[in-house]
Amino acid sequence: TSNNGIGTAGLCPSGQTMIIRVASLQPDASILISGLSVINGISHAANNGAKVINLSLVFDVPTTPNPCFFKADGITRQVLSPCSLYDAVLDATLKGAVVVAAAGNDGQDVANVNFGGNAFARAPATLSILRGVISVGAITPEGNKAGFSNFNPKFVQLAAPGNLIKVPTQLTQPAGNPELDAMFSAAHVSHKI
Repeated sequence: TSNNGIGTAGLCPSGQTMIIRVASLQPDASILISGLSVINGISHAANNGAKVINLSLVFDVPTTPNPCFFKADGITRQVLSPCSLYDAVLDATLKGAVVVAAAGNDGQDVANVNFGGNAFARAPATLSILRGVISVGAITPEGNKAGFSNFNPKFVQLAAPGNLIKVPTQLTQPAGNPELDAMFSAAHVSHKI
């Protein structure tokens, strides 16, 4: 926890952070992260001198030609154009940024995640084929691959703590229930670069 015992302390308290909002709270209390907002966020960070861009999020990218939206388990999912995200990430790396991408929390091959019979790759983790992009999976406190963490040795190069991380449920509370999330793993790697 931080010095006041409330919330959590950052992984790199002496580092500089550029906060770029790419998510929005919807009227039904769900959170929407659009592909366009992420692409714009990556471009904004790169154009303003970011050295490390942490992408603790995942998008479905079709492994075969598919419509932009599909329905699985009653949920409509947006499919991101792989070219537009690729272009934004490539541009960021060419400007000198290192992009750290979470592998995701499906417990599946990051290059072939299955939702409702539809196969998708998880981006930006699969963009680790680009120089300057690091994809990060999650490990347990014992150093084993976390069961929920996506994997594929061609794309996921590193693993970091992401299992049983204690976080507050609200900023005014001390650390609460342990969380299971590869997104924490990307943050661990981002602060070490």
